Amino acid sequence: MKKLVSVVLALLMIAALAGCGAEKTEENEITKLYSEGYQCTMSTATEGSWKGVFQKEDSYDTLYMVMAAMSAEEYEAYDAIPYDDEDADAQKEELLGKLSDVTVTDITDKIPTQEELDAYVGKTLGDLENDGFENTGYSIDDKCLFSYDGPVYCCTVTLDESTKIKTVEDLDNYSANDLRALKIAAVEFSGMSSMLLDAE
Repeated sequence: MKKLVSVVLALLMIAALAGCGAEKTEENEITKLYSEGYQCTMSTATEGSWKGVFQKEDSYDTLYMVMAAMSAEEYEAYDAIPYDDEDADAQKEELLGKLSDVTVTDITDKIPTQEELDAYVGKTLGDLENDGFENTGYSIDDKCLFSYDGPVYCCTVTLDESTKIKTVEDLDNYSANDLRALKIAAVEFSGMSSMLLDAE
């Protein structure tokens, strides 16, 4: 009789544990990426969908585009998270971990090779703009560097040595068309563009 009671109690305990396990929500692909050390480096959200790019720290060895369904309520909760909250990232991570219909796509091949970047050497800033790049700034130290955001990636452009831009005052003497005619000496990859999130 004692044996029978022990067996029944054991079975009841197993059933209880199984019941507890069934209540757990299976983690989605976003949670898995976070647990593997990936971080969301850029994102966009609407009432209906969420899209983000994931990478490990500053590494571009592997890059993922993640898309998920986002209800109006989920969007409202996501949008309400204060940007300057010290635990804002944790709040977003928790909310994103509950999204459904998650699709993860490896987009590492969208990172340009140096050979692709070098194809712009000898061309002009106008050629770069014709390919969908937008000038987002410049810096002048011992040389003039221009920053450009493209449809997929961002880059830093070094001008040909014949360019006489050495100061901000020099730059002010150039019209928009003058700048477009300047020749490119080198192009360096500087990160992925936020325009990537606008692509279907």
